[in-house]
Amino acid sequence: MNKFCTTCQHKDVPSSLKEKYSKYIFELFVECPMNDENICGCTSKYIGIDWKAFLVFLKKRNALNITESEFLQKYED
Repeated sequence: MNKFCTTCQHKDVPSSLKEKYSKYIFELFVECPMNDENICGCTSKYIGIDWKAFLVFLKKRNALNITESEFLQKYED
């Protein structure tokens, strides 16, 4: 894992959710560079995303699969 990824709020978010964020909200995420030693920085880590609000958005559209729903469950409490 790249050193700058260790403090990224998005590092544990499933790729499918990042893809949906790019599809529905804003084309932001590409493949996270955690295992790419040729990448020395990332701007996505500095963008705050309200994952709880995004969860509500996806639920209203019935756009969550079971894995994504389980991951985002922690934001409902």
